[in-house]
Amino acid sequence: YKEEDKYKENNKLAILMSGDYYIDINNEKVDFYVIKGILEELMEYLGYDGRYRLNQNNEFPKEFHKGQSAIIELQGKPIGIIGKLHPSVAKDVYVMEIDLDKMFINKSSKMTFREIPKYPEIEKDMAFIVDKEITSGSIIDQIKKTGGKLLTNIKLFDLYEGENVGENKKSLAFKLTFNDLTKTLNDEEVMVIFNKIISEIEKQFNAELRNK
Repeated sequence: YKEEDKYKENNKLAILMSGDYYIDINNEKVDFYVIKGILEELMEYLGYDGRYRLNQNNEFPKEFHKGQSAIIELQGKPIGIIGKLHPSVAKDVYVMEIDLDKMFINKSSKMTFREIPKYPEIEKDMAFIVDKEITSGSIIDQIKKTGGKLLTNIKLFDLYEGENVGENKKSLAFKLTFNDLTKTLNDEEVMVIFNKIISEIEKQFNAELRNK
């Protein structure tokens, strides 16, 4: 781009995905959650874990599918976009673009490393029916806030709109991972936290737990 009389460039990372995604000998169809998982791995590796979020309330370029796209924000400032291209542009194509110059301005002064867990993890799934305008990011933020230190990972693995969820509603399903670095967790301990999270999501977002 040109700024006054000088030409300048931005360093960007761009990823485009479509078709089958292979992990070892297994494969799955590329969708929003596959490319989102790559973003999560990248941000955690570079030391930005917990400092970025996906905002679905911003305006998107017309080439993007609004229901399956998000602006990538780092410490509240947009640095890129991730999502599905609109079917009028291309069929089943997912892209991610990050402005590396903006990202590295906010680089972490010191990277920290977590010890590999010595004790087994416990995974629990939950799904909620919420109003369409409620973002998955806002629910994830509340899950983190309520879950505490034993909640080590949250993954949105399904979004559904259509029959059985109601008009202007959507279903969001999350996989939660719990772990204690000092001892083996039991299911009773996890269920106390799990049920507390459910109660808070229902209260804060007027959400309905699926398969209750």
